Amino acid sequence: MSPSFPKKSLARCRAGLPVRGTNFDLGSPAVVEAALAVELDWCVLDWEHGLWNEVNLPQVLQLLAPSPMFTIVRTLYVSGPWIKKALDWGADGVLVPNMRTLQEVRECVREAKYAPLGQRGVGPYRPSGFWADLDSYLRAGNERTLLWVMIETIDFVRILNEVCALPGVDGFVVGRNDLAQSLGRAYAECAAQVDALAEEALATCVAAGKPVGIFGGSGADNRRWAAAGATLLNLGDDAQFIRDGMAVVAGELGVGPQETRTATPTGGSRA
Repeated sequence: MSPSFPKKSLARCRAGLPVRGTNFDLGSPAVVEAALAVELDWCVLDWEHGLWNEVNLPQVLQLLAPSPMFTIVRTLYVSGPWIKKALDWGADGVLVPNMRTLQEVRECVREAKYAPLGQRGVGPYRPSGFWADLDSYLRAGNERTLLWVMIETIDFVRILNEVCALPGVDGFVVGRNDLAQSLGRAYAECAAQVDALAEEALATCVAAGKPVGIFGGSGADNRRWAAAGATLLNLGDDAQFIRDGMAVVAGELGVGPQETRTATPTGGSRA
């Protein structure tokens, strides 16, 4: 049975309203299922860095189909079948990393959108109800799915005005760790400079009317970026929640730092 489209949370995202989401990195459908008890608007399944693969990713997308959350797959890269596979397996959208040039973003649009915006191959098995609702899906497919791209290099920040003007690009996420790498340093060594670039990127996206977010984690971090215009608010990731939750309970039991070494929060955020 084909899930209903579009999801209400996805419509709120397109309207520029704040939506709360999280990252699932551990490659565990069971962890995702347990997390569905918390009412969120969206989630990212990190296929680039996380433990998802071509077996468990379609399984968890099937699990998430009836959820009110819209599901974004962070793909491996723009080239290859990754964008098409994620969408054909039932993702509500993709988040494409490693963007550096305008041409690369045009290729993302070509892979993620049907004509006239792009040239996405026609094979949406699961989201079309295994062909039962193909015509309806194709007619509204570009509105039913989201194309987000990562902002991860200083050069990409410089061309962001041009990228925002491209039809078919639905939103952006700033990755501060990789943004720092493009400056030749780690984030901790140049946090102020990277955060200034992030604020510049957010301002550009907001001015263009594009939803934008930033990987943060803490409530204070989310409030800071929301005040700067971010509408894609990210609570953190599954590994962080497990680690922090275990540390809290261990602390309540009076277990010392040596005994909880692997459960102690790092204090960092998913940048």
